[in-house]
Amino acid sequence: MRGSSVFIGVVFALAGIAGTTGASAGGAPKALSKQCGSVRVTITCARNNGDCTQTTLTLTTADGQSEVLSKPRGLADFTAVALACVSSRDHEDYFSVQYGSLPSGCEFCEWEALYSKKGEPLTNNDPAVLTDTTLPEGHQQYPNNQEYDEAFEKLGLSKPKYEVFFP
Repeated sequence: MRGSSVFIGVVFALAGIAGTTGASAGGAPKALSKQCGSVRVTITCARNNGDCTQTTLTLTTADGQSEVLSKPRGLADFTAVALACVSSRDHEDYFSVQYGSLPSGCEFCEWEALYSKKGEPLTNNDPAVLTDTTLPEGHQQYPNNQEYDEAFEKLGLSKPKYEVFFP
């Protein structure tokens, strides 16, 4: 899953060049929502201003009940930046959420986390950054997605097709 982090970083870099803002033309906060079965998860800016550096991840059920989702262990300093709905080999739906930094992303900070349709984080990323001294200098640190990768294999999840949040 390491290849997707490079893609998201490039997308954030291009978005920064394009001069995106944290609000739509009408001044309302921008949001990214993803339906997964009978529930919807939404990323919004945590504050309604032009400086969107933190997001809020909210789950809304079919009956309209909403709850702010907690971050997986290890990702307290990072924020949700992309969403996908993934299915297991048993046809169970899950939310895959990518965490990183806003507004511009960073070189190696894209983490993936898996949530149940009840909004429970099923994976953790603690510690957030791993080091592999066998890699070339300057590329030895990378995001800890070990639990996500293990769950991906164990559940036979479909490859996430992330929709990226552009504040």
